Amino acid sequence: MDEVSKKKLYALLSAPFPESCIQRTDGKQTGRGYDTTGIAYQFIVNRLNEVLGIGGFRVHREVTVKPIQRSNGKAAFEAICDLTLELGAWVDGCFKTFAEAVADGGHVSNSESDARKGAYTNAFKKAAAFHGVGKQAYEGTL
Repeated sequence: MDEVSKKKLYALLSAPFPESCIQRTDGKQTGRGYDTTGIAYQFIVNRLNEVLGIGGFRVHREVTVKPIQRSNGKAAFEAICDLTLELGAWVDGCFKTFAEAVADGGHVSNSESDARKGAYTNAFKKAAAFHGVGKQAYEGTL
């Protein structure tokens, strides 16, 4: 892929999302004590599929979970996800990667499945932002 093609691809991937794609949460609702703003996961996936085509990216992940005790004494689960997001194309039955990003994410929840899901989603969004998708959330420009 030449430099002109890379710049065009980045422009498509990093285009701003409409307001309807933005999730805003009040810190009082989440119990975190601070407000958050980000792009909903499915819109990140949609952007990758729309720009790269179905099958134009792959995800490799490793999630580790451990039981913990919260400061209030209640049991919970802490999950950490190490993730690699590859952009590429299928050529002769083989996926040929032309770009990749590595990211990690973490999440604590009362249920193990929610902790896993939260850690994966967090890592996926971070990796996608390396390619420009949803970067506004990390720039603070939403």
